[in-house]
Amino acid sequence: MLGKVEFYDNKVNHLGAIINLSDNIESRVNQTNLQTSPIVANDIVLYKQVPIATGKYKYRALEVANKIPVFIFNKKEVARSFAIPLIDSFSDKEIPLTGLHPTGFFIGAAKSTLSGWNMLISSSETVPKEECFSSGKNILIHFLQQTPTYTKAIKWLADFLQPILDKDTELKSLCMPAYLQELTEPKERARLIESLPAEQMIPLYLSYPDLAEFRQQYAGKILENEFTEKAIICFDIESDRKTIKEYA
Repeated sequence: MLGKVEFYDNKVNHLGAIINLSDNIESRVNQTNLQTSPIVANDIVLYKQVPIATGKYKYRALEVANKIPVFIFNKKEVARSFAIPLIDSFSDKEIPLTGLHPTGFFIGAAKSTLSGWNMLISSSETVPKEECFSSGKNILIHFLQQTPTYTKAIKWLADFLQPILDKDTELKSLCMPAYLQELTEPKERARLIESLPAEQMIPLYLSYPDLAEFRQQYAGKILENEFTEKAIICFDIESDRKTIKEYA
């Protein structure tokens, strides 16, 4: 679970409380439950929540850690980064960060502020590659629902997930508009489209009217190649809508 430290006494009794960020349920925490320490108010933490029978709190927080795995990304014309925690219930939740960070998967310590999370990225710890792949695919699918907003992040994820997308051609084709939006020259966009299989290339070409000239040129090359390889071309003409005449 993902929570925020409501308070924690590091000096005397070493007790505190954590608020679940999903349902606002409070859990008691003490020093023996900490995997990373110290923790202070407004720290973002991962923990397990178990019920307790007596006392003010109905739950106890176990295995509390302030090392949060996240995917950080940036949006066009926005002077701050955003983070998605790599937690199942938060896979579509975007947390604004207080500063700019590079795009990627990171582990870091986060503190909740009025303007978002203040994130300190770890330089010594990394998110396991398997977790990056599984979480990255879910995030990519979420981003593709609003491609213009997430163009840069989609392109980054598509490059990172290349081994997976090579096996999932449908998802790969959905990423192509994000690549095309990053290209300003029509010739470069046409070259990228023509690198795709025909079943993906044709619909994509038709969705870009400004590339009609390149589409016609490509079709002309295909027809020219077909004709030069054939000694005889056979075709039918029904000029009077009644009689079919064959020619060779």
